Amino acid sequence: MSTRRGAILLVVAGGSALIAALAVAFLVRMRSSVEETRQVAEHAQARIMLLAACSYVLEASRLGYDVDPDARPKPAGHIEAFGWIDVRDGAIGPCDQTGRQLWTPGAWPAVGATARCPMHAWTRPPYAISPTVAPNAIATRDPSSPDFGRPYLRNPDPLP
Repeated sequence: MSTRRGAILLVVAGGSALIAALAVAFLVRMRSSVEETRQVAEHAQARIMLLAACSYVLEASRLGYDVDPDARPKPAGHIEAFGWIDVRDGAIGPCDQTGRQLWTPGAWPAVGATARCPMHAWTRPPYAISPTVAPNAIATRDPSSPDFGRPYLRNPDPLP
């Protein structure tokens, strides 16, 4: 009888050790996957911001520079540029339809000038729900109040 108990104990202990080893291997693999995913997300965000910056520089060379396009007479239209290097005559741009430079030296969009364009990093919680079992939407901060912990006593009727 004791041999049988020992064999059962040995089988159960071996099975438990096998399950524990598989669980640890699974957790280690999941952690490495999370780290790899974080690196991929950071790389993708960096690429997106690089694309946005390049698009901004390219679009800034040809977009209209007038403040109020409706203020100018309609035949003249709005002031439009023709690129960083003017496609019409190869002049340093951006220049308008008459060939006048649309920039002043030392200021953006002058060639060689710099522009600081800070981007907002969107911060988001790592999960969509909170781990609170029963959230209390009505604030009952004063523990000495008679309705502390009982939000229905504060507003018994639903408010519109």
